[in-house]
Amino acid sequence: MGLGYDVLRADNPGLVLTRVSGFGQTGPYRERPGFGTVAETGSGFAYINGWPETPPTSPPFGFADSIAGIAAAMGTAMSLYRRERTGAGDVVDVALYEPLMFIVGDMILKFQASGEIQGRVGNGTGSASPRGVYEAADGGWLSIAASNQTIAERLFTAMGRPDILLDPRFATNVARMEHNDEIQAEVSAWVASRPRDEILAVLEKHEVVASAVNDARDILADPHFRERTLVELTGNDVLGRVLMPGPVLHLAGSAGPAYDGVPDIGQHTDEVLDELLGLDDTQRAALRTLGVTAA
Repeated sequence: MGLGYDVLRADNPGLVLTRVSGFGQTGPYRERPGFGTVAETGSGFAYINGWPETPPTSPPFGFADSIAGIAAAMGTAMSLYRRERTGAGDVVDVALYEPLMFIVGDMILKFQASGEIQGRVGNGTGSASPRGVYEAADGGWLSIAASNQTIAERLFTAMGRPDILLDPRFATNVARMEHNDEIQAEVSAWVASRPRDEILAVLEKHEVVASAVNDARDILADPHFRERTLVELTGNDVLGRVLMPGPVLHLAGSAGPAYDGVPDIGQHTDEVLDELLGLDDTQRAALRTLGVTAA
């Protein structure tokens, strides 16, 4: 179409162009199409996600798309800052798979160093024990991450079982990893003995790293999320007044955006077609008839 970056930069040297594509603008795969699922599998993430007895697993939401979007936003912000200093624009090139591949980069180093191909370990990490997701007596789920010796000691004290550390099988993380099934059985039995809220209260008292496994209802009822994270979305006739997760960055000098008066789908179509593209009533009606714009 003759609208590449070099052409556009000739008229606007400060232009910042951000591109997000399946495989980026360079390399043998640059022409391939891509969606999040391809990025999640190609990056190596899906191969290590799941259990040893289950197939590689992609997440049930747009994980790769979201991570790539955040990376693109960061790159765009950095380019805009650079433009303020130098006046020069730039091209931000993000491949959907690359942010995820960066996150799981340790498995690539591990293979080169040891020849080991990292597999799926379920809710564990393969490097710390006990760690996992456990079911409480009322059917609620929670996670515990005793990822260092101090937290493990606190956990066993919270369980009323400081004697566990006297057992050579469980005295150190290395020993617990060798006997992971046995220590996991101990933790699972303790969690299963009481309702989730009671277990979490005990863990919090002993400063053990833990959390409820939240569903959407749990999130909406949680006082911390309601104060800090959830933002009211108003002005929408379809949804009414609802809460949504707000910005992931909290800046001391900014209150953040307000989601007030969210426009309806197609609310500004005629305005854009008229004022920006100069289309008259007849032309806009023709687009609606053809199904290009909503009626």
